[in-house]
Amino acid sequence: MPGLAKILPKRNIFFILGFFLALALAALAAGRQIKAANTSLDRPSVQLEKITAASHLEKNLMAQSYYIKGYMLYGDSANLRQFRNYAALNREELQALYGVVRPERKPLVEKIQQLNEKYTQLCEREIIPKVEHFLKTAGEMEVMFCLERA
Repeated sequence: MPGLAKILPKRNIFFILGFFLALALAALAAGRQIKAANTSLDRPSVQLEKITAASHLEKNLMAQSYYIKGYMLYGDSANLRQFRNYAALNREELQALYGVVRPERKPLVEKIQQLNEKYTQLCEREIIPKVEHFLKTAGEMEVMFCLERA
């Protein structure tokens, strides 16, 4: 290297070394940015998680309502099972939504949780026993009607 020192003044050597050092630091920083961008592309954004959770919740709440109505109209135990499945699923979806919303939105999700739980408990305490009683009574009446005709 003594030949290079003779060709280039010391000031130029430091300038070239500084330039390569700055270039290496810039490449390192760019590599980290690219890695961070790839990582964020691999997992969905929080906003997407919120939208997905809210969408699933809306669909599931409608389904829960649909199945209790089906049970009330037809007395079909499959509708009752589906109602209970969706009630449990809605609890999970509300917990997921609570986990991704901003702190100032958490009271709103808590209110929805309370109302959904109140609705589910009302169905379990009031509606389902009445439908079961009606089905039992209707079954007994049908037997009596058949016996009278015989």
